[in-house]
Amino acid sequence: MHRGVSLVVSPTAHHRDNVYESLIALVPEGAWPVVRVFATTIREDDPRLQEVYRLLERFNLQHLPIRPVNRDEIVKSRDGYFTRRYVHLFTDEERDAASHLLVLCSVMHEDYYDAFMTRWPDNEGPRIGVWRRGKSQKFLYDYMLLSREKFKPTVEAEQFVGVQLVETIPVKETRLIDDPEQPTTWPPGKSIYLLDSTIELPPMPASEIKVNPQEPRHWVGNPGFDDAQPVYRRSDIDTIPPFDYARMWEYCNPNHPRKRCVIVSQRFRQFCLKHKMRFDFVPVKYVD
Repeated sequence: MHRGVSLVVSPTAHHRDNVYESLIALVPEGAWPVVRVFATTIREDDPRLQEVYRLLERFNLQHLPIRPVNRDEIVKSRDGYFTRRYVHLFTDEERDAASHLLVLCSVMHEDYYDAFMTRWPDNEGPRIGVWRRGKSQKFLYDYMLLSREKFKPTVEAEQFVGVQLVETIPVKETRLIDDPEQPTTWPPGKSIYLLDSTIELPPMPASEIKVNPQEPRHWVGNPGFDDAQPVYRRSDIDTIPPFDYARMWEYCNPNHPRKRCVIVSQRFRQFCLKHKMRFDFVPVKYVD
C-alpha cells in the first residue's frame, strides 16, 4: 500500500489560458475532456507531483479544504482553486491477496448503483428508494448492498456466510417517509432486497482510526489519510467464524446508524468481479 494524493482543480481555473493544457501535459491521465476538468490520483512519491504543485502555484490557484466550497471562497478564488486528499493506493495484487475487504462505490460509478435508505420504524422492514439514475440490474449501493429481485436467486445460490436478504419497502424519490400515498409493496418482479448480515464485527482499535468526537461510532477515516481503510486486531477477528459478508460495528453516516459499511470475503469480491460490478474493494489491515 502507498499513500496517494488526489487532486481536483476547479472548472473556473480551466477557463484561463494554458491551465488545463499545462496540467494534462504533465499528467495525461488527469484529463476529463468532457467537462474540461483536471482530476487525478497519483502516488505521493511520484516526481510529477512536485511539478504539479509548482504549476498550481504559478497559476495562483488557491488550495481549499475538502468540503462544500461556499460562495465567498469562490468569489475570493476567481483564478480557480484546487482540493487535495491523501488516500490509500492498493495494487491489484494486494486486493487479490486480501482475505477480507471493505466494499465502497466510487464517485465515478455511484450513479449506476445509486439507491437510498431512509429511516424506518423498528417494527417495519427497511425503506429503500432507487434514484432514476440507478440502472444496475444486479446490486445497488447505499453503504450496504441491495439486490434486485431477478438477481436474488443468483446471490442465494452462492450461500454466502453471513448474508441475510431482507425484503424492503419502496420509497419514491419525491415522497416523504410518512406520506400516506406511499406504496407498501414493489411492483411484481421489481422487489429490492437489502443484503443485511447475521454477523456484526467487533469495534476497530481506537488508535488506528478517526471518529467523530460527538459520535464515537461514526467512523470518518484513518490518521494521515482522508479516506478509510478498515483495521482490526487479528485476535478479535479470529474469534469470529469464517464469513463472507459482515456488518461493521461502526457506522458511516451519523444521521443513519443503520447504514453500516460491510466487510466481505475474497470469494464475495470475486463474485462481484465475475458479474462485472464496478465497486471499490479496500483490503482490511490487521494489527496484533
